[in-house]
Amino acid sequence: MDAAVPPTRDLATAISVRRLCTTGAGAAGTPRGHALRDVDVDVAPGTLTLVEGGPEDGVGELLRCLAGRATPASGTVRVFGVDVTAMPGTERRLWLDQHVGAALGAAPMLDYLTIGENLDLGHDAARSRSVLTRLTSPALLDLMPGDATPLERWVVELARALSSQRDVTVVDVPATGVGDPRWMPQLRSVVDLYSRTVLVGMKGRDPRLPCDAVVVMRSGMVESARPLDREAGPS
Repeated sequence: MDAAVPPTRDLATAISVRRLCTTGAGAAGTPRGHALRDVDVDVAPGTLTLVEGGPEDGVGELLRCLAGRATPASGTVRVFGVDVTAMPGTERRLWLDQHVGAALGAAPMLDYLTIGENLDLGHDAARSRSVLTRLTSPALLDLMPGDATPLERWVVELARALSSQRDVTVVDVPATGVGDPRWMPQLRSVVDLYSRTVLVGMKGRDPRLPCDAVVVMRSGMVESARPLDREAGPS
């Protein structure tokens, strides 16, 4: 792709994944060592989509592919119509870094600054502080990183990702975060406030996280994908 020519944008679909496969250790029961096999996923703009599955079902691998942290063996990934899998490796990583935010682990922080001071070092400091206080207690801003739990450090990374100006945010919820009342009920309001397109990977479901759609993965494949009634929540 010519870097001087901006890629064509399609605003009708935020993410379109077709026949995505990755190689590696593979999920349990997945043939030929593919961690993902023929995965198809569509995500509408401005929605919150839950990607649900167990630790060996490929949820994290899908999110890493969308965030540019893993390279598919085959298939296509389009973000607002841009085929990022057709880009050379370096160009793909740069493009995804500009357009896709990610909360895939605990936030890297300077241990000699408070969490709030760490957020102040970023480009979206005020928004990051605002999002963090919506997701959890404002007291977290005054903690030193070493005094925060791994889950609290992950929530900091979540706030950073959601407060960025990127088109899409992918979120991998740690096992300790599933069902946690300190952040889950507030995530929906943050998504709506900033009109974000968010994919949340989680090992299970929780009715306190009202979603627009749910994708269920089993053994590296999509078992089902359907829109949800937000009033009813996941069943």
